[in-house]
Amino acid sequence: MSSSWQLAHAQRIASHPKPETRLFFESELARPIPDLYLWDPWPVQTALGEVARVDDAQLWMALSASAAIEPGARHDVARIRLFTLKEVGGQPQWQDQGDVFPDAATPGSREWAGCATYFADSGELELCYTASGVRGEASASFIQRIFTSTARLQYRDSRIELSDWTDHQELIQPETMYQSTLNQLTGTPGLIKGFRDPFRFVDPENGQLYVLFTASMMGSKTDFDGAIGAACGPDLTELALLPPLLTADGVNNELERPHVVVHGGLYYLFFSTQMRTFHADVVAPTGLYGFVADRMDGEWRPLNGTGLVLSNPVAEPFQAYSWYVMQNLTVTSFIDFPKLDGRSLEEVEAHSSSRDYFIGSMAPLLDISLQGDCALATTNG
Repeated sequence: MSSSWQLAHAQRIASHPKPETRLFFESELARPIPDLYLWDPWPVQTALGEVARVDDAQLWMALSASAAIEPGARHDVARIRLFTLKEVGGQPQWQDQGDVFPDAATPGSREWAGCATYFADSGELELCYTASGVRGEASASFIQRIFTSTARLQYRDSRIELSDWTDHQELIQPETMYQSTLNQLTGTPGLIKGFRDPFRFVDPENGQLYVLFTASMMGSKTDFDGAIGAACGPDLTELALLPPLLTADGVNNELERPHVVVHGGLYYLFFSTQMRTFHADVVAPTGLYGFVADRMDGEWRPLNGTGLVLSNPVAEPFQAYSWYVMQNLTVTSFIDFPKLDGRSLEEVEAHSSSRDYFIGSMAPLLDISLQGDCALATTNG
């Protein structure tokens, strides 16, 4: 059964103390790859959900685009990029390993967020991702489809080579349970409908494989019809679509990049959303939100009584976005607009070069603690 993020939950946020993260230091704003925007990062995982490694380096992915373009245009040309991460002298050292897929290899006009699993025994890298648009289209549409492909990964002399990609297979379709995006040719970011952001999760209780995704409900009476969709099966080739795990009817349009962490015998469902995607009756910040349940099929309860886990500082409400909670409760995100100094995002985008304000880089890591239905940020990087 679906659980719901109710209007009453979200409306409590305005009167509750905000769990703000700290302001970033100037020294933390440099891009590891100066000529690239990077956003929506995620760690490559092992089959057990841990961060995958090759020798002493972690494997990571992120969306990428040239830093020579305006930030808003990056979604129209996004490519998934691979990185290795080592700690050198107590500092993170990122090494660029290039685009994940060969040019023009995917069925979309660009690639949006997903998840990846590395199977060290076989040397295979499995990637589930969002194919946005259609290959060869004249202008970037907002069509979204979910695909998977697998490659052989080899690591030599600190360099990674991906080869022998399998055919790109569509994992799931909206059918009649979720809104289709196949006719979504134009739209405004934040207001488009979703069928994207796949997350692969194996339930440790029974070995059942789930794929979660950002979706939009069928039959809502408002435009604020965000949902976290789900499919399950014995493996990726035999997935059956399920009703949404969580709906936000009348509350929010986008529950982005959903993912699950199991901790203390409970299941924690996290996602990111923005203040602009809330219904006008809700005053809530851009932040990381979450729900908790005793098992994967719910009932899902809002963490902290509202769903809000952490938010950007009030002084810089667009500092970071796209938080991702790892199994060890370390949280990653990307640096968005960290120094608006009271300017609105609309003002920056409309009247000046937003390149002067957008960073597009890996944000400092932070940690959260989870205890029952409560979540708390314990460090701020």
